[in-house]
Parts: sequence; structure tokens; C-alpha cells
Amino acid sequence: SGAFAVPNGNVGVNLGNGTQNNLIGGHTAAERNIISGNRNYGVHIGGNEVMYNLVIGNYIGTDSTGSKAVGNRTHGVAFGASAQNNRVGGETPSERNIISGNRNGVRIDYPGTMNNTISGNHIGTDVTGTKALGNDEFGVIIYGGAGPNIIGPGNIIAYNGVSGVGVNNPDTLGNTLTSNAIYDNGEKGVNNWDGGNAELAPPMITYVDTRVIRGTASVNSTVEVFSDEVDQGRVFEGKTNADNEGNFEFRMPVGTFTGPNVTTTATDAPGNTSEFSLSESLPTPIITRELPNIVSPMQVSVEPKVVGTNLGLALFSVLFFGFTSTFFNSIVEDYRDEIIGTFGNIIPRPIVYSINRISLLFRQTSRLTWHRFIFVWFIVLLITAIIESFLDPDIGIVSPERVGIIITLFISAIVVSALVLSSDLLARRHLAPNTKAETKVQWIGIAIAVACVLLSRALDFKPGYLYGIVGAIYLTPKLIDTISSGKRAVFVLMTIFVGGLLVWIASVFLPDSLTELEPIFLTIFLLCLQVAFFELFPLAVTEGCDIWSWRRGVWFVIFFAVFFCFYHFLLNPNASEVQALQQNGVQTLIILIAVFGLATFILWLLFPFRLQRKSVGE
Repeated sequence: SGAFAVPNGNVGVNLGNGTQNNLIGGHTAAERNIISGNRNYGVHIGGNEVMYNLVIGNYIGTDSTGSKAVGNRTHGVAFGASAQNNRVGGETPSERNIISGNRNGVRIDYPGTMNNTISGNHIGTDVTGTKALGNDEFGVIIYGGAGPNIIGPGNIIAYNGVSGVGVNNPDTLGNTLTSNAIYDNGEKGVNNWDGGNAELAPPMITYVDTRVIRGTASVNSTVEVFSDEVDQGRVFEGKTNADNEGNFEFRMPVGTFTGPNVTTTATDAPGNTSEFSLSESLPTPIITRELPNIVSPMQVSVEPKVVGTNLGLALFSVLFFGFTSTFFNSIVEDYRDEIIGTFGNIIPRPIVYSINRISLLFRQTSRLTWHRFIFVWFIVLLITAIIESFLDPDIGIVSPERVGIIITLFISAIVVSALVLSSDLLARRHLAPNTKAETKVQWIGIAIAVACVLLSRALDFKPGYLYGIVGAIYLTPKLIDTISSGKRAVFVLMTIFVGGLLVWIASVFLPDSLTELEPIFLTIFLLCLQVAFFELFPLAVTEGCDIWSWRRGVWFVIFFAVFFCFYHFLLNPNASEVQALQQNGVQTLIILIAVFGLATFILWLLFPFRLQRKSVGE
């Protein structure tokens, strides 16, 4: 570890006959070997009983920065002469080798050279995995009867002069390529010739849309799906299996294919992997663009374990909030003066003053004529849409993709705002016929949008929280009786939730000529679901409190349905049981639930419990 293989040597590192259980390199920079500039091989692994050796964390064919080629004249890593069960690279970034700038990156040769694994490496790129530092011919070349061996998962094999991976000779069989990024190689991404890997026929794609791909492949083979700019496989999207008749279908678990083209490979039971299929272009919207990881109706999991897990999470969450909110609201109402006095004494006066000033600023509204109101309202929604376009971290600050997201969010916000206003107006006029609309703009929505983006990005939650994007018109008079307030809240929130759900389902039936509308339909549903979800929390400032005060059974049924959809369509669309608790969205919500419960308990200790004990003592 940590040595520099002297340039112009014959072989940098030679693991010959009987060499077993050796570690070349390590997880830290101090353990890294720079194995470059040799007349023959960088690393040679070959001979009888050469087994269980590990090559990790090295720069093979580059300088010490991993950004300049200092290639080995023939191969970066060469396997041969019955080497078995050795591994180059690994699952973590610290185990990654940079194998670039050589004649070939990795060579695997000779009968009996089998069960070796090449995974997690950058082969043909610099240390960042983004810049070209290609090997002159192949990234990986397998021939001479070697096999079975595994190339993957997690290799980037790019910018090599001939092909990313080549498999040659009729006896070279069972070499599996899986879950790699193979792109921008000179000729083919994968090249099987002269009987290599049985020259297994690549799949044929018969149908593709933004989320689904169908086709035919070798019977019972494993089909891997990729996105690429042309006809290789830059982005590994996932895998599926062909059935007994060779038909396959793959659905993206969430979101859409990266695109703009999709390709596939097939791997049969003996482990032979085909070349890439012919690429097919995606019918991707040009003007609009959806946020990442939105789930469409065709992507909803119907696995009983996933559905059951989310039903259980929803039931727990609703019961918890119903129980704790009762105490929380009653404590805040009964001990309002004591709470204000206590926290007013704890928090320094300058901070209290600043908070009050900011609070007043954002509570301010602008009364306008209808014409000016519509104009200002649209400006507020546009600003909010621009802010919330930053929920997608993978697009440029100034780019067509950002314009597409802004257009989608802006149109969706107008639709959802109109749905909120119209349902509220209908409910109020039925319950209070003299209801009027006042043209006021509430600017706090912009601040909420900023908070939503910051929170979503900090938690790496996609598609993100969008609650701040709607709301601008006040309706009067305010309904103060419990029955009317509860009925109104039920009508408004159910209209929003069911309306969004119908729009979401309708997205499946859009014809190809209306592809541009799909992101808008899905974003409308996302907004509607989040509005209903957050408003149903039974706190004093939300609509849910009105329903809770009117009929708790109605609140429970509605909130349970919305909570389940929030879990199943946003936070945890595919995982079950323990895996569900590993999703960052689920973990965040559970933490927030715990924090709310802890805050309720602290309030109870500080006020009802303490003051009642003090009263008894006196």
C-alpha cells in the first residue's frame, strides 16, 4: 500500500502462482498505489491457485491526481492462467480503482480464469468519473476461454477507444455485465464477437413511454434497462425478467426515464450478457417538465406487503396525532397567558422584537382591485414557482429544463388555487349566503416556498414539499360555529383531495399528442395531496381542527385516507416493513411526529402538571 510502481518496469504488481488473500491498496489516500507507466501490466493476477486477492483504491494508469494519463503499455489490470475469485474494486467509493490511460483497462484471459469480479471502478475516466481519460482500446476485454466472471455493479466504463466491454472467442462464456454505466466508447458499448458470450441476441424494444418499456428477449433472461444520449448505457435504470415466451415489461418505480433514449441488455441463465439493443427515443415533454420521483398511477405498487406497511404507518400516524393534538390544543388554549409569559422571559428581548417584526411583515396583505389582484396574484405564483423549481437539484440554474419546471409549477398552482377558491366559495355561500370575496394577496406564501425548498433539499426529499405555492384570496364572513366550520372544511379538503386524485388518474389516459400535459396533471395531484395533508393536521391554525371539533370520526376517516396516499404515493411507494423505515421521507415524518409528541409532553410538564402541583402545595 501507498507505493509508486516505478515507471518503465515490466509489471507494477505481480500476483503469481499460489498468491492468495493479498490486499493491494486500501481505503485511504495513504494506502493508495499509483501503478502507472510500466512496459507491460500495471497489475498482473495470474497463475495456479491465485485466489481471493483484493485490489482497491488504486490509480492504475494515471498520475497521483487521477487526472492525467501515465498509462501502462498493455493492460491496467491483467487476469490470466486460472486466476479465480479475485476482486478489483468494490461497493464503496474508497474501494474504487481508477483504471485509465492504458492500452486496455482490464484484460481477462485463459481458460479457468473465472469468478473474478470487477466492480465500482472508473475505467476510462478521471477520478471524478466525468472527464475522458480513456484506455486506447477496450475498457474491459475478455477472451481466450475465460469465464464466468462478473463486470459490475457500479463500474463507469466510458471514453475508451474501441469498446467499453469486449468478449471474444466461442469458449469465452458466462461473463455477466450488470448495473454498470457504459457510454461514449468509440465503437460499441458492449461488443460480443466470434462467439463470445454465445453472441446472445440483444433484446428488442417494442414499446416505450416516459415510464414503461416493453419488448422481447431470450426466454427467462434478465433484462437491464438503461438511458443514454445515443445507443449505449449511461444511466442504469433497473432490471426485470423475460417470461417463458420471452416477453418483458419494466416500469420505473418512481419518476421517468432519464432519456433521451433507452437501451437494454439481456443476461441468460448461464450468465452470458448480450450487446446493447437498438435504442428507442422517449416521448419526453419539451415545454413542461415534472419534478423528480413523482409517481404516476401506473407506478403505484400493489404488493400486499407495501400496501400493508403504508396502511400501518398511516394508522399509527393518525392515531398518534389525534391523541397528542387533543392535549396540545387544550394546553395552548387553557394556558395561553402562562406560555407567553414563560417563553417571553426566556427568549432575549431583541430576538422577540425581531420575530414580531418579521411576523408582522409576513402577515401583511395587500388589498387590490380585481384587475390588479389577478396580476399580482399571478406574479406571486410565478415567483413561488421559480423558487420551488430548485427542488430539482440536477438541472442548471439557467436551462430549458428549469423553464419547463417553472411553467409546470406555475400552471399547476393556478389550477389548484382556483380549485381551493371555488370549493371554499361554494361551501361558504351554502352555509352563509352573504359570503364575499376580498381581493387580498398573502405574501407569506413566498417565505413558505423558500422554507419548503430548503427543507426538501436538506432532507434530500424528492419530489419535495410544495405547500407554500397556493392561497391568495380571503373569503368573509368567517364561520365561527363548530358545525358550519366543520362542514365547510370537509367539503373544501375533500374537493381538493378527490379533484387532485381524479386529475392524477386521468393522466394515464392522455393521448400521445398531449404528452406535454402529463407533468402538469401529476403536479396538480402532488399539490392537492399536500394541501389536504397539511391542512388536516388537527392544530388550532388548520382546517383539520375545525373537522376535529365537529366530528372526530369524520376527521379520522379523511385523514387516514390522505395519510395513506401521502405515504404510498410520496414517501414510500415501493418498500415494505423494515425497508420502509429506511426511506428518508418516512424517517423525517416519524422524527417530526416524535418531536411533536415530545413538545406536547414538555408543555404538559411545564404548565398543567407543574401549576396543578403548585396549586395543591399552596
